[in-house]
Amino acid sequence: MDVQNAYKDSVHRALERCQFIEETLRVYLDLATQIAKIELKSHFPVNITKKNLSKLSLGRLVEKFSQFNGNTLLKDNLRKVVPDRNRVAHQSLLFTLGEIQDDTYLRNLTDEMNEIEKQARNVHETLLDERWKLQKSLRAIRRKDKGSDKKGN
Repeated sequence: MDVQNAYKDSVHRALERCQFIEETLRVYLDLATQIAKIELKSHFPVNITKKNLSKLSLGRLVEKFSQFNGNTLLKDNLRKVVPDRNRVAHQSLLFTLGEIQDDTYLRNLTDEMNEIEKQARNVHETLLDERWKLQKSLRAIRRKDKGSDKKGN
């Protein structure tokens, strides 16, 4: 039973980390949209909403992120997360369906899930850094935009 619990915990942590990545991508894209709305409002509307972003799969979020970010290594690593997340989701189904009986096999899968979680954690930390940079940019743009409004521009 300890082997099964360790496996279940490793799958849970890996899924959770992948979900963190997905949500952080949504926040990043929302920040990019806010910047676009401020900077482009006098030229044309930007009609992307949080609701639009909430409907996107992880793969689509990574694709959209890649259009707004220049960090090539992060983009490559995010592309690797998508099949890893699908693998973790599949493994969670195997566990609940009771298809795994062999403790050695289960230990190997636990190691694989732990490695996926570790890689996803590293990707997430880098993504958080990129999100923070964009957040700082948005703050600066908002300050500039408020200053323009006060001057009548």
